[in-house]
Amino acid sequence: AVTMRAILVVLGFRPVRDVPKTRRSAVIRWRGVAIQCGWDEAPPLGTFLELEIVTDEAGRPAAQQTILDLAAELALDRTEPRSYLRMFLEHDAMTG
Repeated sequence: AVTMRAILVVLGFRPVRDVPKTRRSAVIRWRGVAIQCGWDEAPPLGTFLELEIVTDEAGRPAAQQTILDLAAELALDRTEPRSYLRMFLEHDAMTG
């Protein structure tokens, strides 16, 4: 069987680093909206919560506001724009 890794290598991608994490997923309803939640444990980086609403472009502003409101309700005061790969590579560089 052809693996996804082999397909990506054929397409010109190359492995950079494993990104070990454990994800717990759930869908919650908040204010009548289905919100997809991903709770990620990525040692030694920490714990991360991803909140997502699937919508079209017209619904994007309302979805963003709903996510911001829920984040405030949960006292989530920081966003993390970096990918896990980037955070792991930066961590590796700092710890040698």
